[in-house]
Order: sequence, then structure tokens, then C-alpha cells
Amino acid sequence: MPLSQLNHRTERTISLHEDAAGSYTASGLAVSNTSTYSLHIETSDNDYRSDPMKVYSTPPIDSIYWTISGADRLEIRTDSHNSDPNSTKYYLFSAVETYEYHAAINAHWKLVDHVAVERLPEEERYTCYIDERTPNVIASTKGLKEDRLTGVRVSIIERSSPKISAPRYTILIKQRAISQEEYTYQRLLLNSTEQQGSLFAQIPGEIPSNVRSTKDPGEYVLGYFRAQQIQELRYFIDNYQHQLPGGFYQKPYVPCQAEQSCYLHGIFSAPPGNCVDVSALSDVVGIVSIVEDANRRPLAYIWATAECSDCTLRGGTTIKPPFW
Repeated sequence: MPLSQLNHRTERTISLHEDAAGSYTASGLAVSNTSTYSLHIETSDNDYRSDPMKVYSTPPIDSIYWTISGADRLEIRTDSHNSDPNSTKYYLFSAVETYEYHAAINAHWKLVDHVAVERLPEEERYTCYIDERTPNVIASTKGLKEDRLTGVRVSIIERSSPKISAPRYTILIKQRAISQEEYTYQRLLLNSTEQQGSLFAQIPGEIPSNVRSTKDPGEYVLGYFRAQQIQELRYFIDNYQHQLPGGFYQKPYVPCQAEQSCYLHGIFSAPPGNCVDVSALSDVVGIVSIVEDANRRPLAYIWATAECSDCTLRGGTTIKPPFW
């Protein structure tokens, strides 16, 4: 898959290599604002080319902050300005939110062949981190006296959201200057996404792409080729420092309760009522604590289901992000 760079004197081709199925990359590219770029895709039976795209300079993000909407919503907003007299005055914002969350019950032991074994630090399943992408947001300063964006809303977070029901939340906002043509494409795409399921929903085929088949000009191509500079800024909210108003940090209620196993075979004769034999427990359950006798021999286990003691089952990872 080649990428063409064209300026007023010469054209050169940059080959992209496939890292994974459908993912093509190239590193060490010297991108020029005086050149235009186009994408050329060759398949076994077709050939596609994009319109030439100019790379526009993108101004830095000035600030990120939150505001309260009504009494139940937190809104993440951003400000920026552009001093380039040749700017496009059209912008697109994307963001990735990352937050920490916890399992309902902290289980420091695991079951291995029905025997409790203390977890290694890397095996803990109480604290997890998860990423969520926000919908793209477009904005324009066309017709304004200043090329300045104030209070662009990038994310809406409900009061009960797990994003702000844990000690720390962060958002990485990316901004890029886009062409008027891409602004129109993104606006149509966002309208189509918002109206899905409605009688007035836009048909995806009505959204024009800037990539076309050279063999079949009438073929509909989904997607849009772009080439822009990206500016990004990260913002943190630390609830343990009481950065949010009272009531916005709400520890979520999860209907989980630890249970006790029957007494281990051969150690104690009288089992507790309503118990589960250790041999019937799966190795995926978490062991919260161990009931011991006076000689510190295990008598029974306090255990919790994996759904209550393993945070990774909610889609996150226990690996702390490097920016944390």
C-alpha cells in the first residue's frame, strides 16, 4: 500500500507495510506542510486512490477543564486558539478516557487444585484500568473574528458513571486542524451515527468518501483518507484529593458477598451451615481469607465468585498505564 507525496517539483512513493491484518504503518516520515499526500491501495482485483490531501498545522491545546451541567453531569471541555493566518478554521477532537476501578471484593489468594495459594503481586485482581474512546467532536471558527475555540465539550460523564466513581480518571484529548471537505464528511458521519434507529437516519452510502476505485468509479468506498498534524494534552481528575464537588464521587454498589466453605476434610468435623465444599469450588473463585485453628492450620476458606473478585472480567487490565 503506497503513500504518494507531491510538491511543486517532484513526487515520491512511500510504501506502507502490514503489521497486522488491515493495519499498515510507516515510520520515520518527514511530513511537509508544503506537500500534498494521497493514498494508493492495490488489491488482487481492484485499485483505489484518494484525493490529494494537504497537511495543515494544528495549534496546541490551551487547556482542559470540567464544568457541571445541571446537577447530574460532568462535562470535560477544552480551549485552544490558532494564530496562523492561513489556518483552515475547521477542527476535529478525539479523546481516550482512562479510569481506575476495583473489584467488589479483594481476594489475595487463589485456588490451585482446591488449595489456597497467595497471589503474586502481578496476579492481583482487585485494581484494574480501562480505556474508553469518546465520539469525535468537530468545531469551526469560520465567520468568527478570532480563530479561537472556547469550551468545546469533548465528553459528558453522568454522576453515577464508574469513570468518576474511582480514585483517578484521566482523559487524553487530541486535536487536529482539518479541511472543509473533511469537516463536511465528519459532520455527515456524526449525524448518521446519532440518528441510527431513527426513521430519518442517513443512509451510510450517502456519505461521500475521498477514496475512489479507478476501475469502477461508481463503487461506494467507506472511509476517509486524511493527513494532519495532531496536538494532544492529558488531564487528570483525582477524587482522593476532592477535586470534584461532593456527591460526584459515589462508590458503586455491587451486590457481592463473600461466603464460607465447608470445613476442610479431616481437620474439623462440624461444618458451618449452608456451606460449599472446597472440592466443588472452581479455581476461578477468589479466596478472601483463611479460617485457621489455634495452630494456624486452615479450617475453611472465605471465598467470592470471580465476578465479584476479578476486576478483569469487566474488560480492564491490571497493568498500570505508564502515565499513571
